[in-house]
Formats: sequence, C-alpha cells, structure tokens
Amino acid sequence: MLRRIGRVLYAIWSPFFALQLGINTTILTTAALVCVLVTGHGRYSHLVGRFWSRLNVLMTGARVTLRGVEHIAAGQPYIVMANHQSQYDIFAVMGWLPMQFAFVLKHTIRKVVLLGYTLDRLGYIYVDRSNSENTAKSLANAAAKIRSGTSVFFFPEGTRSPDGRLIEFKSGGFRVAQAAGVPILPVTINGTRKIWRRGSLLLSPGRIDVTVHPPIAIPVGEERAVRSQLMEQVRMAIQADLRVD
Repeated sequence: MLRRIGRVLYAIWSPFFALQLGINTTILTTAALVCVLVTGHGRYSHLVGRFWSRLNVLMTGARVTLRGVEHIAAGQPYIVMANHQSQYDIFAVMGWLPMQFAFVLKHTIRKVVLLGYTLDRLGYIYVDRSNSENTAKSLANAAAKIRSGTSVFFFPEGTRSPDGRLIEFKSGGFRVAQAAGVPILPVTINGTRKIWRRGSLLLSPGRIDVTVHPPIAIPVGEERAVRSQLMEQVRMAIQADLRVD
C-alpha cells in the first residue's frame, strides 16, 4: 500500500521535477559560464556542475553509493568509460566521481542556447558522427586535451541502452585512448534506468550504485588488434558488475 502511494506521489511530482530541472539548469549554467569567464579555467564551474548533479538527485530522493574510488590516482588523467542507461548517469558521475573531466557530447547539444556555449567554453568535446572529417578532428582534440592533463568521459555505447544491457561500443573513445596513451577507467552504473527510464517523464524512487574498476593500460601492438582488445577488456569490466533491472 505504501509503495503504491509512493508511486502516485512520484507521478504527481514528475512534471514539477522536469520544470525545476529546466530552471535550475539555466541558473547554474549561467553561474558556470560566469566562473569560467572570470577565472579562465573550469575548476569552479565543475563544482557548480557537481552541485547541479547532487541537487537533482536529491530532488528525486535517490541515493548514490560509490565504490572503487581507490582506483582513481590523484593527478592522473584518464579516459573514463561507463555504461549508459538514463540521463541520471550524468548526475551520478558528475556529482560523485572525485575528479574533474570533460564530457564527449553529441554535436546537437552545441545548438542549445547558453548550455551549448557554456560547455564549449568549459572544454567539453562535441562529436558529429554524421561527418567523419569533423569526428576525426574532435577525437584528435580530445587526445590533445588528455595529453595536457585533462580527463575525458565517454559513454562508449554512444546512446542509452533500451533495456539496460550493454549495446555495441563505438570505437571513437578507444581511438582517443590509443592516441593519448593514458589509461581507461571503466565505470559501471546501476539503478539509474529504474529512476528515469528512456522515453518516459515519470520518476521512480531508487538507489544508484557507481563502481569504479581498476584502470586498463594501453598495450603496445598493432592498432586494430589493440583497439579490439581494449574494447573487450572495458566491456568485460563494466559487465562484471552490471545489473539489468
């Protein structure tokens, strides 16, 4: 009975959450832009993003558990790769991973007023998969950014999984890893799909588990063979802790 009442209350709250999400995103995006324009770097803007993420998780009563933080070495840039089930994945990793990173995003986000410009100024990387030349330039920029000491975050599936199971990985992030020569940090996210399912506006209560796995070093060898090996290693690491709700 209590569970049913809870679901009804969440259904009522869902449209209000969507409204406040739009409002707080606009306000905090503006704050992040001011921070980067004033300071010339994204350190404080990342803290704004962390606050934005935690605020939105709090607004839905979700709880986040983080494991494996000992695998993150201070000062070491990584290519972070995680499974993708829900928009809440972004809240979970930005709000709880103890590191600063730039997301790799679809190029369409760049067209969103204010948000697209702000993320561009913060050094986020846009990829247009419909244009191979632009994609190659974007990935080269990502590799250069990582070599300069900035971690970069990829969802290697490229889109949200419709059923929670891992779908085929795109090769872009692994090409960047080979070009940059820095370790890949696999991350498994569980629980976000249940909270906010793809294609739905309805929220549900739940718990989010974020597991950081040991980093995977880039081996030496023939380029395609190494890339194939990396893709399999990352898939196995993420899959090892993945639950399909």
